[in-house]
Amino acid sequence: MAKQAKEKSAPPENARMYVGMLDEQDHLAGVQIKGFECDAELVQFLDRCHYDGSSSDIVDVQLALPPWLNATDRWTAQSLIAIAYGRFQAPGGRVRTKYIFQVASGLMYSDDALVFPVNIQECTILYKMGDPPGFRQQPHLEPHQVQISALIERVLNAVTDVL
Repeated sequence: MAKQAKEKSAPPENARMYVGMLDEQDHLAGVQIKGFECDAELVQFLDRCHYDGSSSDIVDVQLALPPWLNATDRWTAQSLIAIAYGRFQAPGGRVRTKYIFQVASGLMYSDDALVFPVNIQECTILYKMGDPPGFRQQPHLEPHQVQISALIERVLNAVTDVL
């Protein structure tokens, strides 16, 4: 009974971002995963990874969606294909300005809403797959990308199941 009371008072979880990276200096280290809220810290981190002299190669960027946002009973993770910052009309009619993430399925999300293209009033694309050069599809990394997605989903769902 206490768990139900907690669930009712707790706000829904927001989407999260996970970046899989390889360290150019340490090829034996394997892929490291770093988590972010869907905010400016993520964008700044991606900027730093793309500077000349950065020792990190981005393997994949995944958007993890909580169950209430992906219409299933589990967390799901999808590869990111674009990040924008813009103003859009959210469900309920409220106009919001925040980051918008497009995933491999073609759908767009903010950290707490599904964003429909027709509701976007203005936006600036910050990253798109292939621009800058380090942020692109790389067929030799595809097995890592599939593993990262599966790992993120397993970890988030295991934590949710425990709660």
